[in-house]
Amino acid sequence: MKVLKVPETAPQSAIDSNPAWKANMVATQNVPEVTLADLESADAIIFSVPTRFGNMPGQVKSFLDTTGGLWFNGKLTNRVVSAMTSAQNPHGGQEVTTLALYTTMYHWGAIVVARVYRSFSVWCWRKSIWN
Repeated sequence: MKVLKVPETAPQSAIDSNPAWKANMVATQNVPEVTLADLESADAIIFSVPTRFGNMPGQVKSFLDTTGGLWFNGKLTNRVVSAMTSAQNPHGGQEVTTLALYTTMYHWGAIVVARVYRSFSVWCWRKSIWN
């Protein structure tokens, strides 16, 4: 398993203006950046991205936009992929962000394995009515 990150495209002044962002940059400075060769050689790919205004960050979208050659040559066809995301608030657009990631993966011809969404309280309620 490899943990990789997309290249940061934000200006340094924007990063410096946000202490949490700056701290994350320091904490992940030794994490290698993903390349198209990484995608091509992977048996499976799981994307984990933050939600930005109900969508993936521009940095991720910019990287995904470079995968056209892999798509054209069928290099990601039948690749097992999945995605997860998070946001600062409970209704921050996580589902929409995941679907936006999946749209690119569908175009690749990848096999999308959706994440399980299970609320423990709903599961307990369903179990009680089935018994």
